[in-house]
Amino acid sequence: DVELTFLSPIVNDLGLWVILVPAVGALVAYIIVRFVSNDDRIRGSGEIVRSVAMRRGRVSRRKVVGHAAAPIVSVGSGGSAGREGAMVQLAAATSMLASLFSGASVRRRKVLIAAGGGAAIAATFNTPIAGVIFAMEVILIEWSTRAFVPLVVASAMGTLVENASTPAARSPEGSEPGPARRQARTPAPGAEPR
Repeated sequence: DVELTFLSPIVNDLGLWVILVPAVGALVAYIIVRFVSNDDRIRGSGEIVRSVAMRRGRVSRRKVVGHAAAPIVSVGSGGSAGREGAMVQLAAATSMLASLFSGASVRRRKVLIAAGGGAAIAATFNTPIAGVIFAMEVILIEWSTRAFVPLVVASAMGTLVENASTPAARSPEGSEPGPARRQARTPAPGAEPR
């Protein structure tokens, strides 16, 4: 049985801060999007899709900064904006800058942007295959063998880096063991526990 009880902000230990901090965070996020990005709402990964499809893989730095910073402020203050949009924006912007510095062709720039977005999705949700599918279907809007290998590598690396940087991944005691490890730890009936 799960019992749900409503706690008024007045009864809560944090008091009215429970309401004020997320509200101020939402206001700051709106101001960032409005004045830094010169936009009226956060567009998330839709901006990346538009840049690949219509702008030869060029992403506006100003929009990327605003659309990435706003969700960070919102989530940091207790708001409900998802982190994947900001991560896709930052990864795609980093990929775009890397492609511009390396002098990559437009085709390779698009693949690099998709690889950054796929790695961000893979790292966010710990799903490398979903990162590849997201990059191929949503960002590139095409399936090609030339793009597949870089997307698989980027998504796998995104997942590996995220798992390596998570404390639970470094200490097996901090994470829930899988069925094989759980079974190995369970003593046989009548056996002496370790």
